[in-house]
Formats: sequence, structure tokens, C-alpha cells
Amino acid sequence: MKIKFEKLNELINALNSIPVVDENKKEIKDKLSYACTKLGNKLASAQKVLVERVNDVNIEYCSTDKDGIILVDEKGQYKFTKEGLKSKNKKVKEIYENQEFELEPYICTDNTRVNDLSYWVKETLNGILFQVELE
Repeated sequence: MKIKFEKLNELINALNSIPVVDENKKEIKDKLSYACTKLGNKLASAQKVLVERVNDVNIEYCSTDKDGIILVDEKGQYKFTKEGLKSKNKKVKEIYENQEFELEPYICTDNTRVNDLSYWVKETLNGILFQVELE
């Protein structure tokens, strides 16, 4: 399934809201926790690709000195001209809105704990982590 990068953070936030430890901080060892780990690894890979693409855009539009050396501030952040920053922001927005990544769903076959999740989590991850009827 193809997913736009703009939805990546929403998927990660929904996944992170699923408890994988109990109230005693003991790991919950069930099919849902296992599926969360598998899906989390897939999302981390997509996030790495996104970061690389954004870094490439930063390098493309950042300021350089006369020798082509990239300029950074005292915090190590790239420096941009006004036009460079506008162009960079436009390009990053295009990545989020138009570029996609491939995500193979990892469907959990045990929906026992799924009923306890919020509607938003169920709606966001339905068809990706589990298959449930939404009311």
C-alpha cells in the first residue's frame, strides 16, 4: 500500500499510543505488541528515507561560501538566504504532500485489545495493523 509522507507522523503517533507495557511496566507479550513492533520497524525505515530526502533538500538550498562550503550557524544548523529558505520550504512541502512510501500492512490476527483503543487509533491504523469494523 502506498502512503504519503504527510501521514507518516500520524501513523507513528497512533502506533505509539498503543500500550506495549502494563501498569507495572512489564512488557505485554501478545500478538498486538508483536505486530506493533513489526509495524514500528517499517515506519522507522520510511522515516529514515524521509529524513534523508529532507536533508538532501536542505543541502541543495542552503547558503555556501565562495568556495562552495556549506554555511552553518553556531548550533550547526544550515544557513539560508530568504529565497533559499522559501525554495527549501516549498520543496519539503512537496515531499510531504506528493511523495509516497510503500508500506506493507502487518495485520494482527488477535483483536482482543483493539477494542480498548481510541477511535482515532482504530481509524488511523485500521487496515494497516488490524482489521476492525468502525462504528
